[in-house]
Amino acid sequence: MQFGAPQLAGAALEVSHWTMEWRSDIPLYRWSGCATVELWATTAAQVEDLARRAERRLHTDHAVARTLGFLRLTAAAIGASELVEQQPPTGPFGVWRQVLAFRYDAEIEESIAVSSGSPITRIDVATPHEGYAVPSLAVGIP
Repeated sequence: MQFGAPQLAGAALEVSHWTMEWRSDIPLYRWSGCATVELWATTAAQVEDLARRAERRLHTDHAVARTLGFLRLTAAAIGASELVEQQPPTGPFGVWRQVLAFRYDAEIEESIAVSSGSPITRIDVATPHEGYAVPSLAVGIP
């Protein structure tokens, strides 16, 4: 009998049932909150440019955010730009500051088993009654 081919009348069909037992649960962590970012620059135009770039990046990189576990990552608040005077020992100077806030929901699985990401070529099976290895079949694998 060949996989994908019709079964001939009267041919015997063999059915196998496999069960797996995980060694431990895969923990799932969920976080929700609001992250605040302070932007600092020497001019009002520079701080405005930073804020616009952050907002543009947030709206264009949804796929990247998903791969990092973010279910939602959106702008929540934008503060007014303000001139802040700094008083270091070398003398006072002004800098511009703006506060941005982002609301997020993230879900991250902590995988116990580490994989190299390469194709599986052999599976070793061990039960209390027997042990064996199943090599991969090259059929249909590019």
